[in-house]
Amino acid sequence: MKSAYRYAALVFLVFFASTTIGCGLLVNLLKASQNNFAENLEMPTNPEFCALIDNWPVKDKTPEEIFKSNTIVHLDMVVNLSRQAWTASGCVIDYAGKPYVLTAGHVNTTEVKFKAIYASFSNGNDHPEEVEIVLCDRVLDFALLRFKNPNFVFRGTYADLGTSVDLAIGQTVFALGSPLGLKFSMTHGIVEKLDFGMDYEGISQPQVILHSATINPGNSGGPLMNKKGQVIGINVMGINGGISSFRPSAVTTIPGAIPIDDVKSVLRRITTGGMVQHSYVGAKVLDTHELNPLDYEQREVPKPDKDGLIVFIIAKNSPAEKAGLKPGDIILECDGKKYKDASEIAKHIILESKPGSEIEFKVLRIYSSNSIIETGNDGRAVYKTLYKKLAEPKTLTIKVRPEVR
Repeated sequence: MKSAYRYAALVFLVFFASTTIGCGLLVNLLKASQNNFAENLEMPTNPEFCALIDNWPVKDKTPEEIFKSNTIVHLDMVVNLSRQAWTASGCVIDYAGKPYVLTAGHVNTTEVKFKAIYASFSNGNDHPEEVEIVLCDRVLDFALLRFKNPNFVFRGTYADLGTSVDLAIGQTVFALGSPLGLKFSMTHGIVEKLDFGMDYEGISQPQVILHSATINPGNSGGPLMNKKGQVIGINVMGINGGISSFRPSAVTTIPGAIPIDDVKSVLRRITTGGMVQHSYVGAKVLDTHELNPLDYEQREVPKPDKDGLIVFIIAKNSPAEKAGLKPGDIILECDGKKYKDASEIAKHIILESKPGSEIEFKVLRIYSSNSIIETGNDGRAVYKTLYKKLAEPKTLTIKVRPEVR
């Protein structure tokens, strides 16, 4: 059974590993900067981008066919004439009739100022082309790069963007990219787990695809594909537990990718380039089935006598706290819709609602709360929250006005 602390550990490990495994250079994910954006951030709008899913059956391909039928992009981020910053991977997508490179968001680092970014191709175009960053989503961790030459003609194969909604544990996947600077390689594995991703400025990725296809530094931004050769995710991270007294040897890294449907949701609603904005509520919602009694005790959250999605953590001074949401509240509806999965609520807030627009929660409150101050053994003040079960549970409608981050 999972615990809240395992979730916290997952967030930390994904964050740690994504800064050390995804690309070939340690990058700063904590401070969003536009120092490597293009000067012109105008982009064509395309609300119909991948809105329709092709229902025509697509046959499975052999690994050889998948590799040959896709154009892998190798990215060289150059700082100056004597130093190459690091490498990454990507694929070319057709967005509003123009070619763009889809890659990982943390290529837009705040550590250095790039002199240039060059894209090389596994097939189609023989020579590297200079590209520039026009869009970056730090929460989902993806970016779009535009070709600087307005007359550039892409002669490779556009990536076939599939869907990630029907992913299943055990499904075969392929990771394409340029690990360790070795251009254009492919590994394969299976989907191992679907879970929450890393946390950026208090906003968690709604979902990450954990899989067993080997990735290394340089694989960041490369496509994760299914057996049909369709992109179902973008490789951006790896979880590495390191070494501890409980793990006397290094733990095998578990690669992670962001679902392609989450990327498509953002690309359908953007109106300009730059940094993508999302809503920040400041509430961590979990499923009561995933929590054990110790989880509630550690977080001082009352254990409800009703199963469902529970507000488990409320950040201090967050929009959720200011609006009146409380730990222990059971979420019945969010914006008039019932949810069975906490990640689906996160997707609604982050991907479906307009950034900063009001979010309405219908909750069942079983306990009242009261904050007290006690004196600890060391003489210091200890802040605690006391809960008292209500005689009759209350159904409340709470409107939260998110911050935009």
